Amino acid sequence: MSEPRLTLVIPVYNAAPFLRQSLQQAVAFAEQQPGACEVLVSDDGSTDGSAAIAAEFGDRVRMLAGGRRRGKGHAVRVGVLAASGRLVVFTDADLPYGLEAVALLVRQLEDGGCDLVVGSRENDCSPPEVRPVWTRRVASRVFAGLVRRVIPTGVADTQCGLKGYRRAVARALFSRARIDGFAFDVEILSIAHACGLRLGRFPLAAVRKRHSSVRLLRDGWHMLLDVARVWRNHRLGRYRRDEEGP
Repeated sequence: MSEPRLTLVIPVYNAAPFLRQSLQQAVAFAEQQPGACEVLVSDDGSTDGSAAIAAEFGDRVRMLAGGRRRGKGHAVRVGVLAASGRLVVFTDADLPYGLEAVALLVRQLEDGGCDLVVGSRENDCSPPEVRPVWTRRVASRVFAGLVRRVIPTGVADTQCGLKGYRRAVARALFSRARIDGFAFDVEILSIAHACGLRLGRFPLAAVRKRHSSVRLLRDGWHMLLDVARVWRNHRLGRYRRDEEGP
């Protein structure tokens, strides 16, 4: 197969209840693209048969099997660094924003002179039935406010689960990353901001209810610790490269 135009990275952890439907949609989407499109599933140590479901699709889905669970950031990083496409997009396994949003984001990435494009829910017009419960919305706003105060990213909504990169940019950013958990987005965007990369924003609205694996108390505390690690890593110069940057 020649170099794909696009790799769609889908990080997975215990997604069996909805993964088959998501991959059916992703494969159909890939087959409709104007250039070759690779669907890549990066498994984060699932124990519910998610890997077997992905295997049902044969060579239409490229599967990267995980060992023990390391975190969403690790799964995305492994998938992005293994991607073959000239453009690399990752989206959540439940496809909460649909695949039409992926196509539009890719078009902006190709036509807008951007190095990366991030989905943004700042002006969320999602139907009420697919919006997160109020506790999650409040927690998201508190987290976003904290990040804005301590780490420059150039983005108000760092945690949206749909982002796209030019492959060389993606590899340069993710090869520097150290955070395995849910706060990996903060780390990647902060490195991109420090490098002065051209960033585009793409407004998003959810089209279906999310199947989030985030647990507010447990994961919220770990995310705060990871934000502190990102801040410290920047202060210590751990994201710098001696060679030419992205």
